[in-house]
Amino acid sequence: MSDQKKDVVIESLIADFHGFFSETPDERLLLGLTHDLGSLSSATDEEHKETIKQCQDLLSRLQRFPKTGLSFDQSLDLELATLGVENYLFFGTHTYNGKPLHKVMPDAAGIAQGLFILLTNDP
Repeated sequence: MSDQKKDVVIESLIADFHGFFSETPDERLLLGLTHDLGSLSSATDEEHKETIKQCQDLLSRLQRFPKTGLSFDQSLDLELATLGVENYLFFGTHTYNGKPLHKVMPDAAGIAQGLFILLTNDP
């Protein structure tokens, strides 16, 4: 893969990674992004399945990316991104007594943490 094509693929992976982890308002708030904070996701089973599919696709792209020729920082970024997506996928597909973990143990702590960050950073 040429350096120019590799740069384009890297930029695409970065944009998709960022988009995936800033999809919901609480994730955006936690990251300090202030756009579209008033909307809520529907949190349906279909939406969750679609999110898991997107996560699997992103993980596949990250794992297929050639690591040869990357700088140390780029290799580290790629590894950390892969681990982050794997972690999300693990907890997103984990089941307890046959039920998805997000249904057994719903978590709104991300919203509280994001609000705390917003309020402490607000002048």
